[in-house]
Amino acid sequence: MLAHWPAYLAHVATELAPRFADAHTTQICHDIARCVDAASTRVLHALPPAADPPPRPPVDEHAQVLKVMARYRETSPQMVLFGTLLRDALPSG
Repeated sequence: MLAHWPAYLAHVATELAPRFADAHTTQICHDIARCVDAASTRVLHALPPAADPPPRPPVDEHAQVLKVMARYRETSPQMVLFGTLLRDALPSG
């Protein structure tokens, strides 16, 4: 998405890429995930019960579906954190 602004993309790639491996950043991402889990539980409990159960993936694909969900959950906190860092890296005005 940032390819439209190559100079900005180069800057943030240089400045932010090393943070992906940083232990402090990883811990913050875990903290974000815990907060999201807590909020998700509150949202789910506030929803009306489903009229019908959701469809299940085929048995032979169930493990792959869980793997995809785990990967999505892993990257979402990173997107929240890095989206904030990207926004904050913009010059004002």
